[in-house]
Amino acid sequence: MQKDELPYVVLQLQTSSVNEAALESLAKHGFDTALMSVSSGSDLRRLKRLQSWAGEFGLSLIPMIVASDDLLASEEAIGQLCESALGMAKLVSMMLRGAQCGDFKVTLRRVTQLVNRLRGHVLLLWLDLHEGVFSDDDLMNGIRKLSMQIEPRHICVNTSVPFGDPEAVLKLAQRHFGNVSLWVALTVEGAQFASGAEPLSACIPCGDHLRIFTYAAVLGSACGVILPNADELMEHRQDLFKAASVASAEAKIMLPFWRGACGVSDILDFAIERNGKPTDEHLRMRARCFITKGSGDVEAVLSAVLWLPCSELRLPVGSYGLTLRYPISGWALGRTPRAYLLRFPSPKRLQVRFKSGLITLSIPDFDVAESVFISPNMPSVEELHWQMNAVGASVMQFEVQQALREFELAKAILNSLRGKVKQLSSGRLRVMGRLISSMLSAARKRHAANAIEMAKEFRRQYRSLLCDLAFGLKQSYAVRDGGHDDEGEACRNTRKVWRCERRRAR
Repeated sequence: MQKDELPYVVLQLQTSSVNEAALESLAKHGFDTALMSVSSGSDLRRLKRLQSWAGEFGLSLIPMIVASDDLLASEEAIGQLCESALGMAKLVSMMLRGAQCGDFKVTLRRVTQLVNRLRGHVLLLWLDLHEGVFSDDDLMNGIRKLSMQIEPRHICVNTSVPFGDPEAVLKLAQRHFGNVSLWVALTVEGAQFASGAEPLSACIPCGDHLRIFTYAAVLGSACGVILPNADELMEHRQDLFKAASVASAEAKIMLPFWRGACGVSDILDFAIERNGKPTDEHLRMRARCFITKGSGDVEAVLSAVLWLPCSELRLPVGSYGLTLRYPISGWALGRTPRAYLLRFPSPKRLQVRFKSGLITLSIPDFDVAESVFISPNMPSVEELHWQMNAVGASVMQFEVQQALREFELAKAILNSLRGKVKQLSSGRLRVMGRLISSMLSAARKRHAANAIEMAKEFRRQYRSLLCDLAFGLKQSYAVRDGGHDDEGEACRNTRKVWRCERRRAR
């Protein structure tokens, strides 16, 4: 089986909580594959019924056997579940889950006894484990041995959104498993806490976090991304579910480059500017070049991601200019390549310079994560244009809806404040309101590119607002608990929400 037989972004759902409406929603949002967790015979029977519905929507549902100490109490139970799952599908996925090292050793031993049944039939082995397992040599030796015996096509490890580090997790997994097809599961922290009573908790994480984590996984050499418990996102965080659909649509377009590259290299020569000048902000950037050969021509995609290093992965609050330089020796003489920013709804031509064997291109309004296509082959550009336009309307709808939702959240936050904090933030809210008006006007006229551009600029303003509030929260620690000034009271009220969110994240 080839690596590209699974889409880059795959959802995982609990079989017990999925119905026909959920499957229809998956198909409507562009998903064609899902991993369905099963931990009992009743789950498998329900999955059979779901598969009959899924066929009507063009969905492929892959059984995921959940092997864990709390769900499978005996060797017979695991064995029967595996037999039944393999009877349904030639290929299954498997999740090894453990909360305590001792319990996990028991689960590992039971699964190891099923090696002969599972060998060659496991599409993906997902290690849903706490970090302590990776420092336990005995357990890791057992997991590596099991992996070699089962021969899974893919191995998946966990990280969390927005407080994890996909690149670090992937490097750790590579040290243990070598050069295998590695995936990363982006576990969303606090997805179920999105009530209007605590507006800040609904802002973290946001759709931009999901996109930046997907790019971080790509640039960390992940072969794919799994979004666990997508049924919870569908119920509690529709904004993140829709953000996942946009990330999936983008990944489908990028898949031939991200997975099919004949050469991959890091881009070390880059410059970041703000307002036309080099920035002194503490930013981190990662960029890679994925080279392919299309229609006999060398083509490449440059993918880059930008963030603020912190205890959690923070998003930049402003607009930055990014300049990238890369050798052009691979392109044929007489075939001058062109560069296009792959931003929905269609590729956007970029200015490029050629000098001393380097191609230099600039992205004047880099936004969190971007990809640039470089090719001298116009049919390839036209094909990308067609693919992006095909989903451009749905992307615009998502961007507009997300901006409207965040505008309401911003107003809810500011309505809970008083004094100088509210006064200083009110001006930014007016700017955000004008951007919303321009965005809606462009959307009504079906000017997708302008609507998406306004939505992205709104989101930068929104992130700046949250950053200002975070600064106010830090300042509030200097205010005595017994104080009665308006600004101190406002900061204390908002600080309670912030503290609650951080406890949940931990």
